[in-house]
Amino acid sequence: MYRTTDTSDIRSNLLFGTVVEPSGQGESVPVTKTALLRVDRPFDLKEHASSVLFCGTKVIQTRYYNNEPVKALVLRTGYNTSKGQLVRSILYPVPADFKFDRDSYKFIIILACIATIGLAYTVALKTGTLTEDGLDMWGVVAVSGASKPPRLGRPQRDPRQLNELHPLKLGMATCHSLTLLDDELAGDPLDLKSTGWVLEEPDIPEHSNYEILTPTIVKPRKTANIDVDDIHLPLEVGIVQQHQFVSSLQRASVVTRVLGEDVLRVYTKGAPEMLRTLCIPETVPDNLYEVLNSYAEKGYRVIAVATRVLEGTTF
Repeated sequence: MYRTTDTSDIRSNLLFGTVVEPSGQGESVPVTKTALLRVDRPFDLKEHASSVLFCGTKVIQTRYYNNEPVKALVLRTGYNTSKGQLVRSILYPVPADFKFDRDSYKFIIILACIATIGLAYTVALKTGTLTEDGLDMWGVVAVSGASKPPRLGRPQRDPRQLNELHPLKLGMATCHSLTLLDDELAGDPLDLKSTGWVLEEPDIPEHSNYEILTPTIVKPRKTANIDVDDIHLPLEVGIVQQHQFVSSLQRASVVTRVLGEDVLRVYTKGAPEMLRTLCIPETVPDNLYEVLNSYAEKGYRVIAVATRVLEGTTF
């Protein structure tokens, strides 16, 4: 009897003697392997497993009889062994062709087709809703100034019916990014058209626009007048400064001045959730989310407008 630490990379069949394997194949205790007792039948790996040394097994003890050394016959080497087949299956996986896999691919293809049709329908609907020439405003919902705390009142289908000096109407008429190019409005004229106001720019060289305080003016299409310090003046609102819409801020703002007034007014337009965080809590309608959700659930595009007076500003 002797002890060896030889580790073999082959699978062999024990012909003579007895060996003891440690728990290298998952057994909890060392396993004894004996020589084949019958060689008159074809060799079967499962039937003669008690006489097989597996690749990677460490032999810790051997016994031999009649002065005959322990001998074994190599059956498989390299990738032909169980360990080699495992490594080979990892390196070169065999394509699986199961019926379940084929049905899964068919199911995924069907879902992809349905998703593509839904996406195409959604894009067409979105494009037709937001960019077609016939796009119009459904209406506005103004804050009722008589209620305490403030609440959103009844919807007004035609914004032109609002008072010309209503803060919501002034915000819609001024808070936009419209400009005149060759006497044609460039941009989305929805808000301005819905108020019945027009936009004018001074007829001066382009490089001189920033030398005057109000290079852009909006005013009602029909002449309207206001009284300022007992002086009868036409209603005109100059856009002093513009801050374009920024997606990360979810809002756009303008600084304006009504002709004859000595204060500046800021109008901000954007996502209702964002504007709510910027407003004084006491001025936010207590039914804001209730009204907002009712229109959002119907698929309407909802935009909020807020305002603030900058007092103490000198010109």
